[in-house]
Amino acid sequence: MMAEHPDVAARLRQEVLDTVGPTDRPSYEHIKEMKFMRAFLNGLSIHFWPFQQFLTTTLEVLRLYPPV
Repeated sequence: MMAEHPDVAARLRQEVLDTVGPTDRPSYEHIKEMKFMRAFLNGLSIHFWPFQQFLTTTLEVLRLYPPV
């Protein structure tokens, strides 16, 4: 997704550099401050939800069958 939208990738990178800095490691407090990053991650989870639901359903169905 970020390869298709380099402007989003640049904005995410800039937000991380502004909040965390170039040499520090992100902490939970940093992540709470990064609003664009949280919105991006929430959008990804919504985007991939149908696939996750399909995969979970498929695995449940396969689990119900006895082993061959």
